[in-house]
Amino acid sequence: MHKKPSILIALVAVFAVFPSLANAKDRLLVFSSPTCPACIEFRHKVAGYYRHSRLGKRLPLHFVNATRRGSMRKYRHKIRPIAYTPTFVLMRNGREISRFVGYTSLQSFMRNVRKMQRR
Repeated sequence: MHKKPSILIALVAVFAVFPSLANAKDRLLVFSSPTCPACIEFRHKVAGYYRHSRLGKRLPLHFVNATRRGSMRKYRHKIRPIAYTPTFVLMRNGREISRFVGYTSLQSFMRNVRKMQRR
């Protein structure tokens, strides 16, 4: 008896229940500056917590130094320009899907990321 169809059905069911798993290429870019007070606070108060959260495991953080031209060059054709830091950009399959600017608290950050992920 062939077991491959049952595996395929199981995978389809998993992706139906957890659609974010289907977007394995999703990632959250954090454009920050080493002199930005909000960026420094975000790194110290939120980044570690977020990385270990369920949401952080599904949508990993990738920090980009917005003040270094070399760092920004990689993204210049994939995203709109960055005017302020911190700027959080949801990338899906190499394209910008959504963004928000600024950091005020862990709660507002998590709420904004959840909204972005639903897009």
